[in-house]
Amino acid sequence: MTVPASTSLDLKGQVALITGAAGALGSMAARTFAKAGAKLVLVDLDPARLNACAQALRDETGADVLACPASVTDPEAIAAVVAQAVTAFGTVSILLNNAGIGMSKTLMESTPDDWRRVYEVNVIGTVVPTQACAPVMMKQRYGRIVNVSSVTARTSVPQRCAYGATKAAVSNLTQSFAVELGPHGINVNAIAPSAVVTDMNRELLVTQPHIYRDLMEHTPVGRMCDADDLAGVLTLLASPAAGFITAQTIFIDGGFTVM
Repeated sequence: MTVPASTSLDLKGQVALITGAAGALGSMAARTFAKAGAKLVLVDLDPARLNACAQALRDETGADVLACPASVTDPEAIAAVVAQAVTAFGTVSILLNNAGIGMSKTLMESTPDDWRRVYEVNVIGTVVPTQACAPVMMKQRYGRIVNVSSVTARTSVPQRCAYGATKAAVSNLTQSFAVELGPHGINVNAIAPSAVVTDMNRELLVTQPHIYRDLMEHTPVGRMCDADDLAGVLTLLASPAAGFITAQTIFIDGGFTVM
């Protein structure tokens, strides 16, 4: 594939595969990449939400969008998605491992099955798409992989012990993937946001204001993270301009992790 100059944030001619694409962060990333010129391969478990997201992106940005309902923990299904992407667009040059689930339970409330479920989606669901996309990237000697970690990878948050453990694993995998894939022209990084305002948690913050107050006490910039706050860093890490950035977890948290 033809790669733009190394200072470029332009994604024109590149193909981005995004997991968890129908959610707040995934759909924002898809919109951001599309506006930068990328073609999109969107993966999500919910076909209705995924198709609606894909159509909205086509209408808003005019981008070429391939919607592929699939589970990120199913190697055969994800391999089929990558094959579809290569058939439709010729390559996959960007992978955003965004799919994930949370779990709000204390250590003593949680069960082994709870831990297995969150680990399966958050960790195995990062490994499987990476394994599927890496051979395509290796063949062309170019790729950008961005994983989604969390501030809970570095600091403990009440009732997030299992979630935090999986996100610490994602940050560690980011380093391991970067070492293994770097010689093949593939850079691997992660973003680690603090709590992102979504439709899902907005009601929770209203009904349980103490959660919001606690977050604000530990966030120097004085507000919560919005999905659009992540757009600039995502574009950089997905672009040719990130040619010498790899194995990093970049915390986008308004200072949360230093308080």
